[in-house]
Amino acid sequence: MPPVIVREKIICLVEIKPKSLRAKNYGFSSAAMQISRQAYFAFMGDSTLTTIGVILAFGNVWKYVEFPRPLANLPSTWSEYQDPTFGSPSNLRRPVPRVPSYLKKLSGNKDMCFDLIDPRGLSEIALKFLATRILEREKDI
Repeated sequence: MPPVIVREKIICLVEIKPKSLRAKNYGFSSAAMQISRQAYFAFMGDSTLTTIGVILAFGNVWKYVEFPRPLANLPSTWSEYQDPTFGSPSNLRRPVPRVPSYLKKLSGNKDMCFDLIDPRGLSEIALKFLATRILEREKDI
């Protein structure tokens, strides 16, 4: 018997870019608008979602941020988002990303990112931390 999906929920978005983009100064800050918009649409799609995690990677270098749900002015549908009477998308309050303090400290760099090929194993420690954090936050799934 195939599994039956009772409930679906997005808990983490993953965006992987080519390593070459980071070398061309298209880094984490340049991708912020794109991942912010993706988080915004995840919140539109699920009224129970309070936080969404995002892993953004450029080749083997990655960073994790969390977006808290925006407090106000969140359309409930895609058509409402496109409705000019609701407000333009640029005027809507987009969620602001934050990096968990443990990851800021663990990374030891200004971008707060990790390298999958790090011989010190910091990336592995960070990923285990994220798994635990997401499981604790999403106990209902």
